[in-house]
Amino acid sequence: MAKKKLKKKSATRAAGKKASARKKKTTTGSKSPSRKKVTRKKAGAKKKATTKKKTSTRKKATTKKKTSTRKKAATKKKASTRKKATMKKKTSTRKKAATKKKASAKKKTSTRKKVTRARAAAGKTRGRTNKKSWKRARPHASLTPGDLKKKFASGKFDFDSTKELTPLNDIIGQDRALKALRMGVQLNSSGYNIYVSGMAGTGKLSTVNRLLDQIRPDCPALRDFVYVYNFEKSNEPILIEFPAGQGKAFASEMDRVLQMIREELPKILHGEGILEQKELLAKPFLDQQKELLTNFEKDLKSAGFELTQVRIGNMVRPEIVIPIGEEQYPFEQLAMMVEVGQMELAEGIDLEALREGYETFRKQMKKIMKESRRLSETMMKRLENLDREIVNFLIGDTLEELIEKYATHEKIVTYLQAYKENVLEYVPELKALAEEMEGGELPAHADPIIPYHANLVLDNSRTKKCPVVLESNPTYNSVFGSIERRILPNGQAITDFTKITAGSLLQADGGYLVLNAADALSEPGFWKTLKRILVHKQLVIQGIEGLMQLSTVNLKPEPIHVNVTIILIGSADLYFMLNRFDEDFRKIFKVRADFDNNMPIGKQTVEHYGRFVAQMSEREKTLPFAAPAVAKLLEFGVRLAGRQDKVSTRFGDIADVVRESSFWAVHHKQKNVDVKAIEHTLKERDDRSNLIEEKVRERLRNGVVLLDAEGGRVGQVNGLAVLTYGQHRFGIPSRITASVARGKAGIINIERESQLSGSSHDKGMLILAGFLREQFAQEINLSLTASICFEQSYGGVDGDSASSTELYVLLSAIGEIPLRQEIAITGSVNQKGDIQAIGGVNEKVEGFYKFCKERGLTGKQGAMIPAANVADLMLHDEVVQAVRRKKFHVYAIERIEQGIEILTGVRAGTRGRNGRFPKGTVFGAVEDRLRVLDTEPPRVIKKIVKKKTRRRKKAARR
Repeated sequence: MAKKKLKKKSATRAAGKKASARKKKTTTGSKSPSRKKVTRKKAGAKKKATTKKKTSTRKKATTKKKTSTRKKAATKKKASTRKKATMKKKTSTRKKAATKKKASAKKKTSTRKKVTRARAAAGKTRGRTNKKSWKRARPHASLTPGDLKKKFASGKFDFDSTKELTPLNDIIGQDRALKALRMGVQLNSSGYNIYVSGMAGTGKLSTVNRLLDQIRPDCPALRDFVYVYNFEKSNEPILIEFPAGQGKAFASEMDRVLQMIREELPKILHGEGILEQKELLAKPFLDQQKELLTNFEKDLKSAGFELTQVRIGNMVRPEIVIPIGEEQYPFEQLAMMVEVGQMELAEGIDLEALREGYETFRKQMKKIMKESRRLSETMMKRLENLDREIVNFLIGDTLEELIEKYATHEKIVTYLQAYKENVLEYVPELKALAEEMEGGELPAHADPIIPYHANLVLDNSRTKKCPVVLESNPTYNSVFGSIERRILPNGQAITDFTKITAGSLLQADGGYLVLNAADALSEPGFWKTLKRILVHKQLVIQGIEGLMQLSTVNLKPEPIHVNVTIILIGSADLYFMLNRFDEDFRKIFKVRADFDNNMPIGKQTVEHYGRFVAQMSEREKTLPFAAPAVAKLLEFGVRLAGRQDKVSTRFGDIADVVRESSFWAVHHKQKNVDVKAIEHTLKERDDRSNLIEEKVRERLRNGVVLLDAEGGRVGQVNGLAVLTYGQHRFGIPSRITASVARGKAGIINIERESQLSGSSHDKGMLILAGFLREQFAQEINLSLTASICFEQSYGGVDGDSASSTELYVLLSAIGEIPLRQEIAITGSVNQKGDIQAIGGVNEKVEGFYKFCKERGLTGKQGAMIPAANVADLMLHDEVVQAVRRKKFHVYAIERIEQGIEILTGVRAGTRGRNGRFPKGTVFGAVEDRLRVLDTEPPRVIKKIVKKKTRRRKKAARR
């Protein structure tokens, strides 16, 4: 269109020049100066030659003059007509040109709108590249297949099968952690407890167990602990310490005494000889009582009274009565009946005489009953003394022997003496127990011989080495011990010192207790109690119920002095959190053994992996691995490590692959594990956990999630992200768009405005503004309103791995330059434009490859990653083969300029001596647009200014 306009303007100018030439020609033809002179000379010559011809000559001259005047007037008239026609033609041409120009502009606008709508519907808008002459960028080479994966040549291995290797029994790849562990284990000092940190699956627990088994350092003399009854304060059991093995002996001796009380004492107390002896002892007292009663009854009968037994409730007492006929009446009843006339006394009987006799006999009866009770008490004391002598004979001698045996142990002697005194004091209760025991054993809560038990809470009689206790279920009670309770039918909770049980911390006394930090810290009150024990070296067994005051049982066992080294196994994050927020933590856990999740690849790496497989074969009877299978297993280890020069030490995950590969090899009736078995295992592992990934990819295939894999668009690009669901991680492409307009709002992060953005992502967005300021805002104001969005993203977005992608799409939107949609990008950027490393590079590249494969590989598609991540690449063989066949490409870049050139095909541009970027470059276009956004008024104001200018010009012409 521009060329047509130039042609029309040239044609108009040419027409104007021709008209001017014609005008000059016409004017010269009517009367020119040279012709006048020639005519005058001829007239003079003729005048001199002949005078006669004057009249004739004048006539001719007059005639010629008239003719010339007429011709001149006619010529002038024609020239004026032609000039008017030319001017009219010029005006007409200009009007036509203006009309055509307007029509052309209108047509252009209409065409552009149609094309824009059509291309927008097709998703292939190209922007304004047709208006600019771009400078083509130099080609950028993609990575070679050898850069994409670390390979191990099985032909260089020193074995053909792992059957030839010795099983691995050493700890490999953890030299730093082993050094710290050895120091912490062997340095038995206060506060030198150990925190073992590292990634799950690195073998921390097995390594700690194996190391402790290997080292088994000298530990202090082990002890036994026994709780016994406190006869002075029943709710405060007494703790007795013994050297290892002696506690069990003491408890056995006390059990023997208890057995005497339970079994032999009832037999002796109810034996025939003892009963006969008791009868002989009681006979004199019983005879005296009988004689007193017999004489008293004789005196009563002689006075007309009798003695009978009256039951009042459950009690029976003697009563004096008066016999009348066949009936017997108490004196009070008889007197009342006589007074009311219900009964008449026989002749010779005086009521008052009866009253006096009754009162006299009552007084005598009281004295007799008192004497009888005295005799009974004396008899009972004699009988009790006999029982005590029997108990003392049965138990006292045994206790005296024990007192002699433990004479040097003051606490035991004191307890045994109190024991003996209590047994002799409570002989009646023991006798009653013996009587009740004949009908069956009493329930534990009613057993009066509980105080005579000995509770052995810790027995080290069989412990020969330093104790190492692994607590797999670190609850409060399982670690610190508890006091068991019994609920009676009425709902009452009861307990006693025999229900005190030791936890794993007491069992590890003098040795090591291994705990899982996360499990332990999740228990209420656990961390506070553990710190108190490690600081004061004292353990109070009370159970979580006592700590939380949930129990009404008030039992306070004597504290136990403990000496144990705690080994906490947890994550590095938990270690740093405790170290930061708990001041006591760094005082009681002074040793940190940090397990690395990978190790450098060296000469022995292959051998170690092979020997590890051999160990699995020996321990779990898995199939041996062929050398190529070990090489494939090493590749899996490198992928886990995340670096081509490292291999993973997460032997838990490696062992899972070994087990599953052996399973599939057996399933396919193989004698050893080959490469196909491992590949099948890895595929099966993905298939078991990739349901979410398949659902996401299905939405991409069906067009529910919009994404392009070809063409170019302004302000739109494909980014790469990693999604994690459980243990499954996969990469997925996503569309990122940007829009730019006039304003001063700066860069708007739509994710942040909708509260879907994390702090790292927000930081990445702020870095974009820093880059733009440094690159383009040195001479102009950075005045724009831009918004960037992750399209169709409804979950949280975090991380700065998309910051370079966001910068590319922002530059495209500002400079109105289309970006290639067949390239997906990942990478972080700093304010200087350097591309920084990111995580999950393998999953991201493979995720976009799968998407392109489903759409159809064109040979132009690829992924762009930071050059710093090349050493992290460990792509699947399928992706490597696609790169080898030139069907897919992986670009590694170091600067933002390299990336924008790959995406646009246009040179990025370098600032020249004039301080500006060259025309036809990406940065030049961005700079020009930013200048326009900063200085150019809006279109409405432009039109108003143009109209005012036209009016002024017209007024000046008039």
